Amino acid sequence: MNNTVEDYVEHGFHKLDDQYLEHHPPKIRWSVGWRDRSLESKVQYLEKLAATMNHAAKLLQSERDELGDLCAKKEEQLVVMAKQMSDNNAMLQQEVCSMNERRQAYHENIKALNVEIRKLRNGDHS
Repeated sequence: MNNTVEDYVEHGFHKLDDQYLEHHPPKIRWSVGWRDRSLESKVQYLEKLAATMNHAAKLLQSERDELGDLCAKKEEQLVVMAKQMSDNNAMLQQEVCSMNERRQAYHENIKALNVEIRKLRNGDHS
């Protein structure tokens, strides 16, 4: 960091990440009365403007950081929920298989009972 940047930071300015800076920002269109203002008035105005822009940039960076943290938490939640969903699906699949096995056993039992009923109706008591 060069001395100028250190001086700005020392006076409350925050350095923006280079990746977020516009390389060819639009020029400010000054009002007609701007040139007629005194240098002191211009400096005061520009200091206030710089402070406002610095504050806005800081707010944006803070919100970006908060959103990054929120996204990380949401991603962790999604991973946990995906695991829970997978576990739930495995349990449901196991339960369906168990029910199918019981149903199949019931059908086999009904078949055996129907055979027994037919034998009894036909008088075959063997």
